[in-house]
Amino acid sequence: MDDESKTVLMLRSLHCCQRCVLRFLGRKNIHVYANPLESCPSLWKLEDGEGGPKQASTDSEVDHNPDQAKQSELKSEGSKDGEICPACLGILQSLCDEQTVEKICCDVEALKYDFKTYMLTLALPLQLDIRQHCLLTHLNEICKLSLKSTDITPIKDVFKWVCGRLFSYRFKVRFSPKSSFEVGLSFEHQETQGEVDTLYDEVTDKEPAHKRQKFWKNSHKKKEGPTKQLIGSALRGLTSRHLKRLLPHPPVIPQSGSSYSIECLHESVFLAGRYTKHSRHLSQTPWILEGERKTESSVEEHICEPIQEALRAADYRFASSGREDVDVRTLGKGRPFVVEVVNPRKNIVCVEECKGLQEEINKRTSDVGVRDLQIVGKDATMKLKEGETEKKKSYMALVRVAAPVSQENLDKLNTDQEIVLKQKTPIRVLHRRPLATRERSVHSMTTERIDDLNFKLFLCTQAGTYIKEFVHGDLGRTQPNVGTILNTDADITELDVTAVHVDWPPELDDSSKRTHTDINN
Repeated sequence: MDDESKTVLMLRSLHCCQRCVLRFLGRKNIHVYANPLESCPSLWKLEDGEGGPKQASTDSEVDHNPDQAKQSELKSEGSKDGEICPACLGILQSLCDEQTVEKICCDVEALKYDFKTYMLTLALPLQLDIRQHCLLTHLNEICKLSLKSTDITPIKDVFKWVCGRLFSYRFKVRFSPKSSFEVGLSFEHQETQGEVDTLYDEVTDKEPAHKRQKFWKNSHKKKEGPTKQLIGSALRGLTSRHLKRLLPHPPVIPQSGSSYSIECLHESVFLAGRYTKHSRHLSQTPWILEGERKTESSVEEHICEPIQEALRAADYRFASSGREDVDVRTLGKGRPFVVEVVNPRKNIVCVEECKGLQEEINKRTSDVGVRDLQIVGKDATMKLKEGETEKKKSYMALVRVAAPVSQENLDKLNTDQEIVLKQKTPIRVLHRRPLATRERSVHSMTTERIDDLNFKLFLCTQAGTYIKEFVHGDLGRTQPNVGTILNTDADITELDVTAVHVDWPPELDDSSKRTHTDINN
């Protein structure tokens, strides 16, 4: 009898389903798995012959499993007699058909995702790896074969070959391994979970012997739960005799099949734009201190909540090119930002949809204005961080001094010469930033006199410069400062960001057609 016949008869006698028999034979032809009974009739005729190979167990094997000899001699019809396949735990036997696919598709459609393509991912029980190893060991020993695990076609491949076309037909969209929409199936089999626990405990709970392999020295140190890598290492690291003491060879036939759960995930969508902030009572992000909310809303919420609602997203993440204080406005063309829209159920794909979303944001509030809203790649957040300390920002500060200042003195602030500041971490942010002295540059300054005690200061600085501290000196922690230059105490009453000099995201042609008019004073 040839090796293929031995394999078929042995696996069928152990109640393996026909698809798993084909897997152990290494079949890679997609079509044979769709209907194995009709595509490989000659294989199943072997079962009507004189039975499988004789049991050739050693005395120790029989002692370990006294029912093994009897079990291997049985002639079985696999799934025909209602037995659950011990190799796939019913996944390829009863969950790989049109009925299951129809149920899964209905569940996915109920979630109301928009998608043009899809990909299918499977998470399989770890005990499948254990059972395959035990079956392979048993098969090689009894039938005198030399099969390796790499010769066996993976369960994941077979499931996708059989069900993939069914999903595509049912969804009416094509499968794509690079699709932004993923249907994830997680299979479980609680009845045999103890096999994983047994192997895991053996790896993690026992102190390694003095001369045990290096594998054991590393594996017992961390208890992070069973993983595919750890189970694979354990199966390779343990001897066949050791494994047989822990687990039955061949695996016992389960009483029930696997269950599954569905999780759909759409790849994040990234939207970028610029925002202007017109309120002096609005934080950039939710401001919560010791459990108490300090501002009613935030720039982040004004921008992101309409986006989350429109795209029916699970969550969002907001990032911007720097930030302004609660009492500071951001004017001009605004500050660049990116929103990562997490797991959106509605897909936004065109410029017109972005325009509509921008209009909706601007319509809801007068405190925040958005322009140039557009779809960008997932590397967008990195673009915001590029040149973080090199980029420039322009400001307008309303300054009040303690004593009248002449125009001649005020002209000391009018300069195109770069001024290097040494700024210790400001007192107001010491609770959240480490104490350090940082050098920052003021690139240029001009003034506009209002009266003897008040003037406007227009300045362009390196990003990261503390403007308030440059004006009032922060008790001498910023040197030089406006007070030292004018030889009088100075304080800042209002501050506006007038420009963030970052050429990103690209300006859109119709960016001027937005709900809000720029406020520049």
